[in-house]
Amino acid sequence: MNLRSKVQGPRSKVPALPLLSGGQAAGRQSRKFWRLITHHSSLITAVRGYTLAEMMIVVAIIGVIFTLGPNLMVQTIRFFQLSRARIEIQRDGRESLDIINRNLRQARSSTVTVDQVTGQPPFSRIRFTTIDGRTMIFYQQNKNLYQIEGGTKTLSGNLRYIGFTYPRSDDATILSVAITMEKETYQGGAKALQLSVQKVRVMNN
Repeated sequence: MNLRSKVQGPRSKVPALPLLSGGQAAGRQSRKFWRLITHHSSLITAVRGYTLAEMMIVVAIIGVIFTLGPNLMVQTIRFFQLSRARIEIQRDGRESLDIINRNLRQARSSTVTVDQVTGQPPFSRIRFTTIDGRTMIFYQQNKNLYQIEGGTKTLSGNLRYIGFTYPRSDDATILSVAITMEKETYQGGAKALQLSVQKVRVMNN
């Protein structure tokens, strides 16, 4: 063993690479080529623009939206207006009937008179005196329902008609109160609500 072999140490054996035949080398080159073509094709597809057919579809969709959008908005507004009007007139009618019936039950039947204000619907005003001496009047004036007890108070501004009648001609202690409320909604429309007729018995003579 000479000095060079002592310094460099024993030589390591490098495994020999297998030799490829001509067909195998060509196949490997062919696979690399097709992978390169596929990669470039995907890049081209990713950055390509819109086709004419796609642009026409987008324009058609935008046209449909602009055509139906205003009508859809109008229908939505009308629905919310009708819902709000229904809730408001139901509340007004219920509260007005409750006030009238509660006070009418305390009336003296001999003091009850039913008539109307000049130019207003028939039987739309009632006047009576309660057992504790208070004089009360409920009447219609156009779209307003008023209560007079010392001062004038507006019960509702959505009144269409209120009527006080005697359902039985032989019994003056029973009165029927019928009320119809109405409120204007979107684009001049109106929503009317006919509340059920309520009968009130006057307990005091």
